[in-house]
Amino acid sequence: MTSDEDVQRITHNIETIVPREDLEQLCENTIDAIKQVTRGHKTAFAWSAGKDSLVLAHLLERAHVTRTGVLGITVGLEYPAMDMWYRDNTPDDITINRAPYDMEWLANNTDYIFTLSPPFPQTLTGFWAEKVWLHPQKKYCEQREKDMLILGRRRADGNYCGPGESGIYTTKGVTRYLPIMHWSQEEVLAYLHYYQLKLPPVYQWVNGFKVGTHPWPARQAILNMQDGWAQVYSCDPTIVYDAATFCDSAKEYLDNPTPTQTEYHVWAGRKLGKVV
Repeated sequence: MTSDEDVQRITHNIETIVPREDLEQLCENTIDAIKQVTRGHKTAFAWSAGKDSLVLAHLLERAHVTRTGVLGITVGLEYPAMDMWYRDNTPDDITINRAPYDMEWLANNTDYIFTLSPPFPQTLTGFWAEKVWLHPQKKYCEQREKDMLILGRRRADGNYCGPGESGIYTTKGVTRYLPIMHWSQEEVLAYLHYYQLKLPPVYQWVNGFKVGTHPWPARQAILNMQDGWAQVYSCDPTIVYDAATFCDSAKEYLDNPTPTQTEYHVWAGRKLGKVV
């Protein structure tokens, strides 16, 4: 959940914070572990186009482990710039699975915008995760008889990484493997820097390094509904204008637009303290 300000500070000093030789030693250890853990498994890769996913894809290539896998997105609730980025940059060996959610669906399910409706926030956050990411991953593994799913989740981002410290756990018949689970934010940013990996546009937008890749109604790191619309408006105003045709809160925002409220570190509507 690194803030945009923290990322700017780290990136500016990245070669001092994580020298190239230190990163390469970490890479060597990680690649060795990937080769050992994946040996004998039929693997699939849960690619998301997020910063961690891009780093892991590069490491898998260096380890000569297949990057065949799946990307879960929606039919019509992606940021337009991100939708274009997915079309132009998704690797050929990644299958794009589009969950059947678009503006027409959202018009009849406005409670699913920004995960702010009760019970808050777990239920709605879980909805987007289950329907857009987890279900397609499970279905992909079943259809192609994969027994190991490789993911780029990390503890430093607050992701669920299994019950222990190994980064390996099994649920519903599929072993999940998290090779960079213990990597720090600085190490991920250093890898992006040294290997000049191209990030998608979401990381250039407000709170980009907190929210990562996601359908726009699933945006977290917002203080309230008004702030949610303000953040989406700053990413792409056309989304808010389209939503205002059926969503009162979007129309109210356009009637009285406000700037994004960036003075707080927030996650799913919870204030976590002022930015220092």
